[in-house]
Amino acid sequence: MGRIRSKPLMGAQLVLNDPHWLRREYVVQNRTARDIAETLGSSVSTVVSAVSRFNLQKRRAGKSHLTIRIMAQFPKLYDADYLRALYLSENLSVHSIAKRIGCSVAQAQYAVRRAGLNSKRGQEDIALRRGV
Repeated sequence: MGRIRSKPLMGAQLVLNDPHWLRREYVVQNRTARDIAETLGSSVSTVVSAVSRFNLQKRRAGKSHLTIRIMAQFPKLYDADYLRALYLSENLSVHSIAKRIGCSVAQAQYAVRRAGLNSKRGQEDIALRRGV
């Protein structure tokens, strides 16, 4: 990855206005907008704007190093069927799921939401408000 520059390189705007250079760096060499920005001493949004201006295929940001580390440490958090079984079949709370998996409660809450499971607490609150 390029080093961060405190002020833009001369000609950074010229380079970002060259569709051939940008295509080679972003598409062919598969460099990230962040990496290109750091090399040129410009902002990521400037690089992304240039990518859009030249109709280059934008890529979604990859998983962060933190996400990859959490996936490796707690693979069960990314297993929707396992979470569904614990949450719905075994009727475990998010706190109990976190304890069983060995992760934080916040990580378990996020995983439960990502798996498309509704919050039991939210359902209880709705039932109380409706008088059920």
